[in-house]
Amino acid sequence: MPLLLLLNNKTAITDEWARAGMTTEAIIFFADNHVTKEMLYPEFEAVLDRVVGISEFAGQQVPAVYLRIDAQLNVTAAVFFRLGFDGRGNADNSWNIPLQHLADKGARGPDLGAGVIKLSCRSQCAVSWHQRELWDPVTDSKPTTFEKIAALLKRNRLGLTVIEPEPVVQAQQNIPVLSEQFSAGQAAPANDAVRKQLQDDFKQRQAALLDEQKLRIATLKSEAREHVEKLHRHYRSEAAALALKHSEALQALANEKSISRRYKETLEAQAQNLHDEREQFQQNVTAAKNIETQQVAALEQKFAEELRATVDTATAELKEMLEMREVELFYREEQLGSLREEISQLRTERQALLSDGGDKLLSRLAQAGITFVAYQPGLDHLSVPQPDLFAYLESPSGYVAERYGVDQSLYEQWLAHYQLPVCRHKVDDSVCGEPITKVERPADFIPNDSDRCSQHDFATLHADKKEQA
Repeated sequence: MPLLLLLNNKTAITDEWARAGMTTEAIIFFADNHVTKEMLYPEFEAVLDRVVGISEFAGQQVPAVYLRIDAQLNVTAAVFFRLGFDGRGNADNSWNIPLQHLADKGARGPDLGAGVIKLSCRSQCAVSWHQRELWDPVTDSKPTTFEKIAALLKRNRLGLTVIEPEPVVQAQQNIPVLSEQFSAGQAAPANDAVRKQLQDDFKQRQAALLDEQKLRIATLKSEAREHVEKLHRHYRSEAAALALKHSEALQALANEKSISRRYKETLEAQAQNLHDEREQFQQNVTAAKNIETQQVAALEQKFAEELRATVDTATAELKEMLEMREVELFYREEQLGSLREEISQLRTERQALLSDGGDKLLSRLAQAGITFVAYQPGLDHLSVPQPDLFAYLESPSGYVAERYGVDQSLYEQWLAHYQLPVCRHKVDDSVCGEPITKVERPADFIPNDSDRCSQHDFATLHADKKEQA
C-alpha cells in the first residue's frame, strides 16, 4: 500500500519540486548502451528496500545512472554505477554506494544544456573504494551515452513538470547610427564589446571540449588498465599451469629414476649371484668329469631348479615390495581425507561460535550505517561488507588478494617487494639488493621479473643463456 501511494503521488512530488526551483532525482538502467528502464528516485529506494523487485534483471549485474534534473529537463549531475540483482529480481542488500554524495563531489563533465554537469564514473571517482563498482559512459561512438540521456529526458516519459525559463528582457541600448560624421573612435567601444563576447563564447566552447576530451582520455586509460590487468591474470594463470606441469614432470622423473635405480641394483645383485653359482657349477662339472652321466644330469637339474627358485624368490620379493608401497599410499590417502574432514568440521564450529557471539553486534553496526574500511599497504582503503568480515579476520591477505583478483602467494610476494623494493636475484648465496622501482599495484607485479634489477631481469638472463649456448 505505501508503494501504491508513492507511485500515485509521483506527479505531485515533481510538480512541487519544479515550482520550488529544486532538481528532480531519477534512475535509468542500461543494457548494451541502450536504456531499458527509468524511474524516479523514491521508486528506486523502494527497489533497494526490496519492497518490489525487477524480474527482468534477475541474476544480472545491471549498469545504471543516477541523474539530477532541473525544471527544464536538463541534467545537472550524473553518477554511473552498477547494481546486482538475485535470482528473484531483488536488489543486492549489501549494496551501499552513496549516490547523492558522489553527485555532490563529482568532477567536471560535459555540458548537457544547463552548463557543465558534475560527473562521477569509474575513471573519475571522489571515493576511491567505490571506483570498482562504477562504470564509464560510451563516448567514442555516436550517439554517446550522454546524448542518449539528453534525448531520453526530452521525451519526458517520467512525466516531469517542465517550467520554461523566463525570457530575459534587455534594456534597449542606444545603438549609434553610422553616418559620415561617425568617427572610428566612437565605433571602437562597440567593437570591443562584440570581440569580448566572442572571446567568452570561444573560451566556454574550448573549456567544454577540453572537459569532454579529458573524460574520454580518462575512460580510455581505465579501459586500457582493465585490459592490462586481464592480460596479467591470463599470463599468471598460464605461468602457474606451466610451473605445475613442470613440477609434476620433475617429480615423475625423480620417481622413475629412483625405481630404475632400485631395479638396477636388484638385477646386478641377481646377476652376481648367478655368476657365482655358474662358476661354482663349472667347478663342480670340472671336478665330476669322471663321474657317471646320471650324476652330471642330476647336477644340471639341481642347478636349473635352484636357478628357477632364485628367480621366483626375487620376483616375489619385488612384487611384495610394490604391494606394500601401494598399501602404504592407500592408508596415507585415508588419513589425509580424515584430517581434511576434521579441519573442515573445526572451521565450521569456529565460524558458528564467532557468528553466535559477534554477528549480532556486527549486524547492529551495519544497520546503524557503519561501514568497515581496512587499510592495506600500497592500496586504497578497502570497504569490507559485514557478511565478509569473518573471512577478512581469518585471512586478511587472502581476502585482499581475492578482492583484487590475484593469488595470495602473488600478493604476499608483491607485499614483500612493496615494503623493500630491492633486487632479489641470488648471486653466490646472497641477494643482489640493488634498489629498483616499486610496483604500486599487485595486479602489475610479475614474480622473478618485477623484483629484479636491469642486470638480472628475465629478458637479460634469457639473452645471456642464449649467448652461452
